[in-house]
Parts: sequence; C-alpha cells; structure tokens
Amino acid sequence: MFDVMTSNEFSERLDQEHGGTANPVWRAARIVGGGVLLAAGGILLIIPGPGIPFVIAGLLLLEKDLEWARRLRRWLVEQLAQPPRTASPV
Repeated sequence: MFDVMTSNEFSERLDQEHGGTANPVWRAARIVGGGVLLAAGGILLIIPGPGIPFVIAGLLLLEKDLEWARRLRRWLVEQLAQPPRTASPV
C-alpha cells in the first residue's frame, strides 16, 4: 500500500523531480541550515530543551552532502532505539 523509503531514497526522488542538487546555493543552504540546527541542538543538550530532535534534524540536512553526518545520524538513531541500560544490583 505505502512505499517506505529511506531518507536518501526520498532525497534522490526529490532531486529527480526538482532538477537535482547541482545548484550550489541549495547545497550551501542545506549545510548552513544543518549546521545551525546541529549547533542549536548541542546548546539545548546543555541547557534544558529538546536538544536531540534538533541534532537529528541538523544531521538529516547535513547527511545529503556530508558522509560523516550520515554515519553519525545512523549511530545516534541506533543508540536511541536501544532500551536504556540499567545498573546491575550489587
């Protein structure tokens, strides 16, 4: 019924439908926007606020152009999907 696709597949489909990402202005906008969201998320991790969603959103923007962001986002989502670790009783 519904086709589930990864974020990369979604990005590739958008590129095909809207003329690709050869435009350096869009690439720069994604990198700047992702960097701002990533920095805001980092700050919100320190002060009270929803830091993790901002970090993930920033990495989603950056992963289109930067491989390290793709790997970091995958690792972060895997860590968040695991059940929390509990201390063993002594």
